[in-house]
Amino acid sequence: MTSRLVLGLAGVTAASTLCLFSSRRVVRHAGIGLVVGTSLGTALAYYNDSHHSIENAPVASLDSLHVQGDHVPVSYRPSFTAMKKRIYEHLSERYEELGQLEIGEEHITVQDHVFAQIGVIDDEGIRNMWRMISLDLKHMLMPASGLVSTQHTQARHNQGVVFCDLGSGVGNVCMQILGETSCNHVVGVEIIPSRHNAAVTAYQNAVKYFPEAYDPLKKKASFYLTDIVGCERMLNQDGVNILFTHSWMFDDVLMGKLGELVQRMPQLQMVITSRPIDPSQLKSTPLTHHKLVHFSADWNEAAPFHVYFKG
Repeated sequence: MTSRLVLGLAGVTAASTLCLFSSRRVVRHAGIGLVVGTSLGTALAYYNDSHHSIENAPVASLDSLHVQGDHVPVSYRPSFTAMKKRIYEHLSERYEELGQLEIGEEHITVQDHVFAQIGVIDDEGIRNMWRMISLDLKHMLMPASGLVSTQHTQARHNQGVVFCDLGSGVGNVCMQILGETSCNHVVGVEIIPSRHNAAVTAYQNAVKYFPEAYDPLKKKASFYLTDIVGCERMLNQDGVNILFTHSWMFDDVLMGKLGELVQRMPQLQMVITSRPIDPSQLKSTPLTHHKLVHFSADWNEAAPFHVYFKG
């Protein structure tokens, strides 16, 4: 409420200042400027305060207490940045140095339909991606009459999101979205066995150490050991409607397989991919290219992603 008041007043002030320095002929429009300024301030405040964005970042002292295992308020939800050290305590330095591969898994990386190079979107990049997803979903719910989507309806809609990371590695994207947002079901698809197993263990650790953020009665993570060709049935059964993949190094053949997968998932509302999908493969789907966005990652401070949107 405070931020709404401040931004509303800021809008009024900006509009008033504009009118003050305008010529005498446009002073009569001051009332219109005030209304517009107030409306813009309120709209900005709604987005800032809405439930669909990431939970407010916890203070450092609470983060520290929680990681140490001391008592914290029941309503407190720690950031993934504070939780991930415990969640991924099973990953060794040697495993990371080997590119998140176990000895003997190298042959898998050269199989058809497989791309095993690691590319990690950082914590803030994932938060920005979720904010984008949530805001775009809000617009889908918004009737032509204007901004009427409430925090309650937006949160309820976000809870219906089933987010999938295609090529999920050790599950970091899935685990952050599950723990930090109102999304209640995430799905990871990974072909490297040790990465798949690491993701499963990470979810088990999350439930064990942070049950208030990963309540198994409300939150679910499904991880599948398969490739882009073999995952269609599982994703459709789970009702995946948001598909994300870091496809920057996919070759044309693998991108074609991604397009075929998207064609066979009619429930998809959004696809986010580093490389664009062949437009000819989307003609039979309700998806269209919506925009190009950028998220911070370990390989690029502004890594590009193509967003496809239903409708």
